[in-house]
Amino acid sequence: MEYNATRESEIHTAIVSVARQSFLQRGIENTQMNWLAREVGISRSTLYLYFPSKSDLVMHVSGVLMKEISQQADEYVAKIKAPDAMTALRRRLGFFLSYFKEHTEIIRFLDKFDAIYSDEYPNVGESCRYTAAMIDSANTLYALILQGQTEGSIRDDISPNIIGSMLLNSLFGIMQRTLTRKAIIEKEHNVHVQEVLDSFLDLMLTSIAK
Repeated sequence: MEYNATRESEIHTAIVSVARQSFLQRGIENTQMNWLAREVGISRSTLYLYFPSKSDLVMHVSGVLMKEISQQADEYVAKIKAPDAMTALRRRLGFFLSYFKEHTEIIRFLDKFDAIYSDEYPNVGESCRYTAAMIDSANTLYALILQGQTEGSIRDDISPNIIGSMLLNSLFGIMQRTLTRKAIIEKEHNVHVQEVLDSFLDLMLTSIAK
């Protein structure tokens, strides 16, 4: 049988699209590979030719999502020339707050992703690609922090990697906690979640300002 690159690409795109929608709406655990194969219109054995395991597919979809979000953050920051790196950093992190407020299904997916892969990523091919995508995204943030340290708007007594890791993990952690439980948080603590997130971002950035 003659190899058809276009057909191969179409099948791959369809698998990722259906899996992405299912992971976000139904959840990772409730998405079965045989169901995905039927939705795409291929056999399960064919599906496994593209993604040898469900973990491969989960890692691939996660990498696609994070790359898309990072690219959108880059574009958002680039729209307005910031006077300094601290302002650009605030704009980038503020984008994440706004984005995930409008896409809580992705926050829920990432929360479940973190719960499933809480120790080490599975030993699958997609893990390396996912890790590389995450490193690329983080490096963009680290470079921005280093720029701020060089120009004097960000404290320089802590490495850019540590500051960046603190900012990202803290911000995503509080978003996972508050955005997925917004009604409960607001009722239990008599606060508006958006005000909590905005204030949290202010506190984090104040702590690294020079």
